[in-house]
Amino acid sequence: MTSIAKIAALYRFPVKGLSAENLDRVELAPDRPLPGDRAIALEFRDSGLDPEHPEFRKKSYFLQLALFPALAVLKSRFDPAIGRLEITRDGAPFAEGIITDAADRERIETAFQNFFDPPLPRKPRLIAGGDVQFTDQSGPLISLINLATVNAIADVAGGPLDPVRFRGNLTLEGLEAWAENDLVGKRIAIGNGAVLEVEKRIDRCAATEVDLETGVRNRPVIARLRETFGHIDCGVFARVVEPGAIAPGDPLKVL
Repeated sequence: MTSIAKIAALYRFPVKGLSAENLDRVELAPDRPLPGDRAIALEFRDSGLDPEHPEFRKKSYFLQLALFPALAVLKSRFDPAIGRLEITRDGAPFAEGIITDAADRERIETAFQNFFDPPLPRKPRLIAGGDVQFTDQSGPLISLINLATVNAIADVAGGPLDPVRFRGNLTLEGLEAWAENDLVGKRIAIGNGAVLEVEKRIDRCAATEVDLETGVRNRPVIARLRETFGHIDCGVFARVVEPGAIAPGDPLKVL
């Protein structure tokens, strides 16, 4: 098998709608999303979700960049071993605490409610998903973003785009622009034994238009995708079918 690309970077987004954490290595398990990805969400309107038994809900129930672009200025880190969430704004503490501690959780929720001007009409509810992760898909999928495709979009969208705008778990280098779309329906081997089956293309939303440092929408990504390429896709979703460890620099091979 010939390598077609390699992993440029690995990311997880511990809190839905907030910043990425760069990973050095991750163990993938069959029919599971990337560990720790979207493990926490802040529900801003009533979803009917039972926090003791969380299940999939559409992103419109949660704080997220498409509806609340200002969230981009908040940077988060989560230690799953102790359940500690730390969020900063402009390098200064914004909210922190152990998410299983009721008092800490309430302080975090209050900080998010008051972050907006005017404050949100109801206090967001912090939910930790346990085995459920608050991705935008009902199935356990991992997202792959081709850096050449991001550059092709940037060429028509008015300037450079941070690939993290597309909130992918794996960014790939070595592929031609849009070549990831040809992987749909195929299996790919990555790293130490991991095998993924590429299931579908990813249609994008307004979150991709948000500058990750300022929280301002500054690139017409969706309009330019539609006008120039006839779709609003960037990246592909894949399901893990064989376990294994993966890391930046690992090659991808089509099986």
